[in-house]
Amino acid sequence: MTWLLCVMLVAAPAKGGAKAAKSWAKDIKAAEHAFDRYEYDKAVKLFQAALAEVGGTDAQRQQARLLLSFAFFLGGHPADASKVLQELFFENPGFTIDRDATHPDLLKFFDEERAKAAKKPEPVAPEPAKTEPVKTEPVKTEPLPPVAAPTKETIVVAPVAPSTSQPVVETKQIAPAETVGDRHPWLRIFPGGIGHFVNHDFAAGGVFLGLEAACVATNIALGIVHNGTKTADGRFYRPGQDGFPLLVAMNVAGFAAITLAIIEIIDAFAASPARGRATLAPPTVTLGPLGEMRLVLGGI
Repeated sequence: MTWLLCVMLVAAPAKGGAKAAKSWAKDIKAAEHAFDRYEYDKAVKLFQAALAEVGGTDAQRQQARLLLSFAFFLGGHPADASKVLQELFFENPGFTIDRDATHPDLLKFFDEERAKAAKKPEPVAPEPAKTEPVKTEPVKTEPLPPVAAPTKETIVVAPVAPSTSQPVVETKQIAPAETVGDRHPWLRIFPGGIGHFVNHDFAAGGVFLGLEAACVATNIALGIVHNGTKTADGRFYRPGQDGFPLLVAMNVAGFAAITLAIIEIIDAFAASPARGRATLAPPTVTLGPLGEMRLVLGGI
C-alpha cells in the first residue's frame, strides 16, 4: 500500500506538468494564429497571457516575446514594442532572427533596438564621496530697501519660461501586404485572367486572358467555317469540300483553351499570390532631412 501511494504522489506532478505544457503550447498557437491574421491587439493579449504562465523552453519563450514586440510595433505602440525587445536583449544579447523571412520594416526596427541595447553602459556603483568638515561663519544681513509700487509708467514684465521643444514622433500602423485574392481566395478559381487580377498580378492575368481569348475565338471561327462545308441537313460534306482539317483545328483550339484555363487556375493559387504582393510595396522617395515619403497610386 505504501509503494502504491508513493507512485501516485510522483505521477501526479508529472501529469499536471504535461497538462500545463500542452495548455501553454495551445495558447501560444492561438496567439500566433491571431498574429498571422493581422489581429495585433488580440495577439498582444494572448501573448501576454501565455508568457504569464509556466511552460515552454527558454528558446520558445524568447520567440514568443519577439512576436509580442512585433505585435506591439505593428499595432501602433512602438514604445511598448521597444520595452519588450530591450528586455529580450537584456536576457539574451545574442538573440537572432531569420532575416530572409522578416518584413523589412520589422527588420529595421529589430536592428535599431539591438544597436540601442548595445550602446547602454553597464551600471557602475558610485564611489562614496569624501566629506570634510566645513567651517561656517555667521552671515551679516542688511534689511532690503522697500519696493515701490508700480506707477502708470512702470512696465511689469512677467518671467517667460524657456521653451522645451521636443521632436514630435508620429507613429503609424504598418499595413501588411494583402490583395483581394488574399481576402477572398475563392475568386482565384475563375479563368480569363480574373484569378490573377484579384491577386494584383496583372501581367500574368493579361497573358492568360489574351491566349484564352485567342483560342476561344479560333474555335468559334473554325466552327462556323466548318459548318459551312456541310450539306443542309448537316450529315455530309458538300461535294468538293473537305471539312475534316477544319474540324481537327477547331478541336485543338478548344482543348488548348481548356488546358490554359487549368494552368491558369493552378498558377493563381501557387505562384501568382507572391508575385502580386510584391507589387503592392509603394515606391519610396528620400527627401533628405525631411525623411522618406511613400507614394501610393492606388490599386485593387
